[in-house]
Amino acid sequence: MSIPEFQRIPEKVAVRQRDRGVQNPNTLMRWCWQSEETGCGLLAVGGGAVGGGFRAAAVVFVQQACEYFDGCREVEPHPLHQVDGVEIEVAVEAVAGKIQRVFGYQSGCIFKAHLPPLPNDKFDINDVSNGIIRLSLPGQNLKWPDGTEDDRAKIYNEHLRDQVGLLYFLQNDADVPEKFRNEAKGWGWCKDEFAENGHLPLQLYVREARRMVGRHVYTEKDSEHAPGDARSVRHPEAIAIGDYGNNCHGTAHEPPRFGGKHTGEFYKVVPPYQIPYGVIVPTKVTNLLVVGAVSSSHVGYCALRLEPIWSSLGQAAGHAAHLVIAEKKPVQDVPVAKLQTRLHGVGSAIVYFSDVLPGHADYAAVQWWGTAGGFHGLAATPPKNTIRGKNIVGQYYEAFPHHAAELDKVLDNALSMRWLALGKQIGLDSERLPRADGKLTRGDWIRSASRLAR
Repeated sequence: MSIPEFQRIPEKVAVRQRDRGVQNPNTLMRWCWQSEETGCGLLAVGGGAVGGGFRAAAVVFVQQACEYFDGCREVEPHPLHQVDGVEIEVAVEAVAGKIQRVFGYQSGCIFKAHLPPLPNDKFDINDVSNGIIRLSLPGQNLKWPDGTEDDRAKIYNEHLRDQVGLLYFLQNDADVPEKFRNEAKGWGWCKDEFAENGHLPLQLYVREARRMVGRHVYTEKDSEHAPGDARSVRHPEAIAIGDYGNNCHGTAHEPPRFGGKHTGEFYKVVPPYQIPYGVIVPTKVTNLLVVGAVSSSHVGYCALRLEPIWSSLGQAAGHAAHLVIAEKKPVQDVPVAKLQTRLHGVGSAIVYFSDVLPGHADYAAVQWWGTAGGFHGLAATPPKNTIRGKNIVGQYYEAFPHHAAELDKVLDNALSMRWLALGKQIGLDSERLPRADGKLTRGDWIRSASRLAR
């Protein structure tokens, strides 16, 4: 039986762990092969790259799935016997002692199984950052953006060959220590996902390819701290926010395949950042808004590539399109202040606050004043290791410190003077704005200013 011909595979698909008794994250790697089920499933893993931005995909075959094993051999009889002229035995020797397990978190393993586990005994699997065995093939994807269907099929097939071969090798080859083979055999495809497609997703995850050059090209600096500030660079025309640091799993690879090194790899820790309207606006075309292939540099896009940001930009684009039609203006002339007001009204964040969330009575007012710059410059840039809140588990953290509005805090004289000056700068009647009196709170002042602004 041949492997079906699929053109693309996405980055991340949960993987079922066969021992359903394992629930405690502290015993995450204590797998055992107990199931007598047969079948196949899919594991998608990753590592970004420039010029097409592939993240490789991997297919995990359970031990008894003989038909699909035969299919692998039809593609290539012994997929990983040699890689770049280096024998597998040499590669095994090169990584000896550096790999403690096949699946784990977050180092010393081949496949990163993110914590916490997902429902139904599944895990989100990814590439091990700066690892010695990688699941991405940067450099082999450069033809993707402008490639023909044949070019893209070759790229797809090479990723499939590499990943199927790697997992097959780990599960079955006698050169792999028995404890690793047994562990690898304890994992399989999610049998309840993509059942109509042989448990294979329909698309390959293309992390980065062509992008628009728009009115604002989002770069690395846009997600960094404002000078001396705990907050990021302020964008008065912000329409969305993000908080996941720019990162890239590599843009090239120095051989050998195993034990070599990805280059162009980086992982930045940044404060929550604002995203300006200009990233979705073309320079010339007057009736187009772009929320996916947004205007950005390589490193800038490494912050904007996430689905929550695309969702926020899509919402903003929808409201912008309404204003284009209602006011009979090109997309370049959308009144951004009106757009921001609409976004505030529906609970969309364009500046980050840890203590005033959508649904809060003062949400729109705090978003408005934060957008004006009222909360920039209130705290100094913290040490790098304290930018994020306390780690909860895996990649999940508590709220960012130094980003609270503290509406119940009494407004001091120094901040009162700053806010009065800012209010005057944005056109408010400073004579009608309240003054600090030892009792007036930040919330009181913002509510008064918000009423004046209307």
